[in-house]
Amino acid sequence: MRKTYERKLFSIRVFNNLAINTEKALSVKVFYCLKGKCEVTINVQKHILEKDDIAFVVMNDTYSLLSNTDTMCCIIDIPIHRYLSQKDTQFLISGTKIDESSRDRIKYWILKILELHCLSYNDVSEIQRLIQFLLIELSYLKKPKLDVNKDFYLSEDIHQYLVDHHDSKINKHELAEAVNLSNQALTSMFKQTPFQTFNQYLNQLRLKFCLIDILTTHKPIEEIAIDHGFHHYSRFIQLFKNTYGYTPKLIRRDYIATSIFKNTAEEIDLDRHFLMNIHELQDLDSKIISKKYIEMSDKGKKYRSYDIYIEDNRSTILDQEQIVHIKRNLSLSQKSMRYVIELNYTSMIENKELCRYEMLKILRFCSGLNLIPTFKIITDRHDTFTSKEKMALKLTFQMLFIMLREFNQLEIEFIVEDMMLKQVVQLKKMISSYFEYYKLNYRIKNEKIGNVNYQNLEKQVTQIFIPIDQLHLYIKEISFEKVILETSYLTDLKSEVVEYPWLQHIHTLIKMCGLVRGVLIQPSFDYATTYTYHSNLKPHHILSYVIRMFNQLRGTIVYKDDAIIMTKYKYEYQVIAIFLKNTIKENVNHQQLIFSDIQSLNHAEYEYIEMMPLLMNENNELDNHIPYQHQYWLAKLKSKESQQAIVDLPKISIAHLTFLCS
Repeated sequence: MRKTYERKLFSIRVFNNLAINTEKALSVKVFYCLKGKCEVTINVQKHILEKDDIAFVVMNDTYSLLSNTDTMCCIIDIPIHRYLSQKDTQFLISGTKIDESSRDRIKYWILKILELHCLSYNDVSEIQRLIQFLLIELSYLKKPKLDVNKDFYLSEDIHQYLVDHHDSKINKHELAEAVNLSNQALTSMFKQTPFQTFNQYLNQLRLKFCLIDILTTHKPIEEIAIDHGFHHYSRFIQLFKNTYGYTPKLIRRDYIATSIFKNTAEEIDLDRHFLMNIHELQDLDSKIISKKYIEMSDKGKKYRSYDIYIEDNRSTILDQEQIVHIKRNLSLSQKSMRYVIELNYTSMIENKELCRYEMLKILRFCSGLNLIPTFKIITDRHDTFTSKEKMALKLTFQMLFIMLREFNQLEIEFIVEDMMLKQVVQLKKMISSYFEYYKLNYRIKNEKIGNVNYQNLEKQVTQIFIPIDQLHLYIKEISFEKVILETSYLTDLKSEVVEYPWLQHIHTLIKMCGLVRGVLIQPSFDYATTYTYHSNLKPHHILSYVIRMFNQLRGTIVYKDDAIIMTKYKYEYQVIAIFLKNTIKENVNHQQLIFSDIQSLNHAEYEYIEMMPLLMNENNELDNHIPYQHQYWLAKLKSKESQQAIVDLPKISIAHLTFLCS
């Protein structure tokens, strides 16, 4: 069933054999030729649209469209106020056919809008966001070479004033006062348009309105000229002919005669069946696909997701609401999370009550949110504890022991950083005097220290925290089952543009899944307010997205390699897949996963983040075909086939797939 939305939002329709008589545009209309061939005329300029060609019109354009019998055309209708509301974009008042250099970017958003629109569970707000990206792309189109269809760029308030008063006598001084600009600033602004001066711009605007009436009404041409501010008829005729190539009388005679069509269009329902044909309608010649067959096995190895540590580096603890949102965002609602905070044991001797108050606050906070308290123990000396430190630590452990019993808290963990083995042994002995069940973890803060025997250290501690970018240094010395990967390297990235080395560390999370014990993440306020389809995707969004996917896997592992992990739980299969530049051949731009042995598949969906828009090329520049770093997509598709599922993923993407079988 075709979906309908309020007019003020948008409309998306697809037609077979569409014909449109000459009309005046009252909105932004985007025409996308899915197959076949059609002719669209915009402001007397004719354009041929073939498969994958795109044209658009904006308010007050005149247009018509004629297609042949096997043509399928999509029309996206967007209210003009949506276009005018775009921030930090130039105002474009004339539509045209989109050239090849910009076509793929525009097509990208149109197809995503179509895909989401076809789903029964689509999100209208998400479609609106995609339409906004489409409008941004239209705003930044390059000017075409044809004089007739030059783009007129000017700020919205100036342009609107001229539209409202174009039929009256108006001078530049009046305009300057109306928009609160100086004459000099206004002159400079008009010089940046194709028409150089205020009078030339105003005349072109008046001609546009005259053209609309000439093509859509039967009013006398001289009357039309006067109605739109031309009081010298001969001057009007000359300007019109210079702009459009013919006199108004000839334009009206020839254009109207060839722009009245019989419309035998058939509107197509945009449902799941249409969605399944979208990829067939696309040009697959540009795709170089690498096929990967997934053969599942029932090894019976139970899947274990990462243990999650969250470290608070601030002086005050996080608020409860933020922790709840973080856990929800990471799909941790049913499991505990470790809360890492520094243990202020040095204040025990000077101010026992203050120390007690701080520990009480932390334990009460952890108890209410099902968090396991994990205390960092930091010292200035890295060889041994001073007598004062030993006394403070013993008093602190004694107080913690009593408090844990009050909260009925049985689990507690400690982290030490860059200590010598002798000092770790000292601390372990002190902790063991008070706690029976605890974890003592060692944290590698800096790059490998030559005088530390990590094999001996491993025997003394429960787990070892290693920065994810340094993991390769310790592969031969430390057992992976004791490793916690620190991801601060991934979230501390200052740039919002993700580079290949960063993504390779995300790839490590999949590769090491089931081998290492857990991950440590830094809290972000965005975790509390952002979903994976946030309009400004940043490194910590990607990291949280990947971790969330891991926490949704369950059951047993039926397939795993360096890029894919797949689990089975009753009638549910789940897959996480990541494809980077170095995992597939250089010339391949799509990876096709073929799951040929899934029996009785009745439902399949996938979501993915395409990373290409976020990547830098080898010259540290954004890829030319996608110039805006905010462009990415979270896609959800449904399909139904028996015994086989085929998923086509773009290179440099992270995907989460779900299959349900009867």
